[in-house]
Amino acid sequence: MTMRKIASIFILLIIAATPLMSCFSAVSSADNLETQGSSKRWTWIFYNDADFNQAYDPMEDFADEAFSSENLDVIVLQDPNDGPAMLWYIDEDHNKILLEELGEVNMGNYTTLRYLIDYGKQNFPSDRYLLSAYNHGMGWFGACGDDTDKDFLTMDEFQRALEKTGGVDIICFTAPCSMGAVESAYELRNCADVYIGSEAGSGFCYWKRIIDDMCDLLNEKFSLSNVQIGEKIIQLIDGNVHSSEFRTEYGIILLQIGITISAIDSGAMNNVSKYIDKLAKDLVCKINEKRLYRFRIKIIHYFTQSFGFQKIEFARNTLDLYDFAKKCSIFFAFDSTINLNAKNLMKSIDEAVIANIHGIRYPRAYGLTIYFPFLKELYSSGLPFYIDSDFGLDFTNDTHWDEFLELYLS
Repeated sequence: MTMRKIASIFILLIIAATPLMSCFSAVSSADNLETQGSSKRWTWIFYNDADFNQAYDPMEDFADEAFSSENLDVIVLQDPNDGPAMLWYIDEDHNKILLEELGEVNMGNYTTLRYLIDYGKQNFPSDRYLLSAYNHGMGWFGACGDDTDKDFLTMDEFQRALEKTGGVDIICFTAPCSMGAVESAYELRNCADVYIGSEAGSGFCYWKRIIDDMCDLLNEKFSLSNVQIGEKIIQLIDGNVHSSEFRTEYGIILLQIGITISAIDSGAMNNVSKYIDKLAKDLVCKINEKRLYRFRIKIIHYFTQSFGFQKIEFARNTLDLYDFAKKCSIFFAFDSTINLNAKNLMKSIDEAVIANIHGIRYPRAYGLTIYFPFLKELYSSGLPFYIDSDFGLDFTNDTHWDEFLELYLS
């Protein structure tokens, strides 16, 4: 069994949540589409990966709300669970216009994502680009699994696809869970100005009914910066979750109290990683010197806001990074170095998080998680993939966080 397949089994057991191209033999019905070749303010590129069992495909709901307009083009790559992939243009009247019929594609391979971004930039050029991705999410492991091809996009693959196409301005994980991971945001720090994801469970329900508002935002408020657009998107989601329409349609209070979603200024991620590295290196030194430091870290872990799914033994794999730093500053108040590094880390997170909302289920969700498994067994199973070159996480290469985990949990 390959390392990638083993990794898939491991991570799906731990943090699975709600929801290559063999060839691109194109059949086009929009060769003369008026918007092709024209330059607009924004192009919204939707990577709609619905190729998984019992999938909810948001294509129709998305098209009912989305629209292209004077300053905006909207395109969608749709890969359903039981049919060929289609590339669509959504016109000003919410009509789906077929651009290409692609046959079977592997949405879990970075070349598919690269193709879509390239296609959007070449055929619908604009000043700025928003990329949104639909499917399951697995935090630092990646997102967008493809059941047909038994594959998924690692964060390294997201990075490669974006780097090879020149990046985008904003990336939104519109449903994938657990993508508010510091490791994931750091991986794409040079590929997008703004990164939007959830620390915990997510779903397309949070985005439904604001798609038209986002189109209005991109079309009418194009003078706003990427950071300001990111803040507005979070505000739209917050308004949606607390609307009477949301409560009427879903009637599930857990969707409201369990929401966590944030917009991250990618340009600030280097500073966040710098202070994580400083804190991790100091913790490594102090654990080696004084055994009681390990005990204090255990207490900090227990009281820090944690996230997990389903089984209780998997409930403490990821911690809120800000809350962890805050607890370190409190429990190590007597240690000036740890205390200073923890406070500097908190300040860097404040600067990185553009906007953040969270329900009462996660009162100390400040916008970014970090991998910190509670059990030694999970560490033994998971850490090899955390640092494995197949996944190529920049975060573990650039910080001492994985060395801290190995020392603390071994």
